[in-house]
Amino acid sequence: MYSKQKNDKFIIDDFSIVTFINIRGTKSNNPYNPLDQKKKLLFKIRLTKIHKEESKQLSYDLRDFSIDLSDKTQVKTACFDYLEKIEVTNVNDLELNEKGSYVIKILIKDEKDSKYQIQMVHPISVK
Repeated sequence: MYSKQKNDKFIIDDFSIVTFINIRGTKSNNPYNPLDQKKKLLFKIRLTKIHKEESKQLSYDLRDFSIDLSDKTQVKTACFDYLEKIEVTNVNDLELNEKGSYVIKILIKDEKDSKYQIQMVHPISVK
């Protein structure tokens, strides 16, 4: 991605992040399967500057959204229940402190959990 410099910041023009969500249930009521348990899942799209020192890992939260797996209008049934969804996150003129290597993270947690878990990481370079 190419940025434009504005004062001491770097601006990335409009871009989109497309998240494909695919959750499968089971034939039996599995206590560890979020779809079987009809949980509410919380998602966070985050851009993080890569650095070995954690204090220098700059993070930008781009979007939060949730999916309620008890919502029967979203869940389909075949041999087992499943949910397929596409979420598009549009980002307008993102202002960064530094150029360099970043990752886009998809974080997810059950609404009862305290910490997000990394579900996916995709590297990008800001020049």
